[in-house]
Amino acid sequence: EKGLHLLADAYQLVAERAGSVPVRLRVAGWLGRGDRTYYTNVVERLRGAGLDGSVDYVGEVDRGDKLRFLQSLDVLSVPTVYEEAKGLYVLEALANGIPVVQPRHGSFPELIEWTGGGILVQANSAESLAEGIEQLMNDGSRRRELGRRGMTAVHESFSA
Repeated sequence: EKGLHLLADAYQLVAERAGSVPVRLRVAGWLGRGDRTYYTNVVERLRGAGLDGSVDYVGEVDRGDKLRFLQSLDVLSVPTVYEEAKGLYVLEALANGIPVVQPRHGSFPELIEWTGGGILVQANSAESLAEGIEQLMNDGSRRRELGRRGMTAVHESFSA
């Protein structure tokens, strides 16, 4: 439901098109018993594409681990297949200066418009997601500017 399969497919496209530029996929979060087979299938697809060595699963994270995880990223994307009503992880990433690439549905258009901290892509499309990630991967100044804008907006407009 959080769209890891879409992110993995997009990651494969990005990695293929990046050529010799190193790219990594970092994943965090709790895996319930019902999620383990799904996760294993996603990783097996990446392994089949020769990408399993560039995928990091850091597991369930506490607050400190989450901050370290977010700060280790260049871009955050959680391409949910359902229309996310909250998107707290978008605000958490932006609060740390990390821009986001999110599907154009649920709460994401409003959050991106409010904060200016990311870009929206077509929902349920690995190709569109890959293109959005590549835009920020290939334009460091835009990536940093979106991160800065998002961080400023979150710190000025949101609180615990």
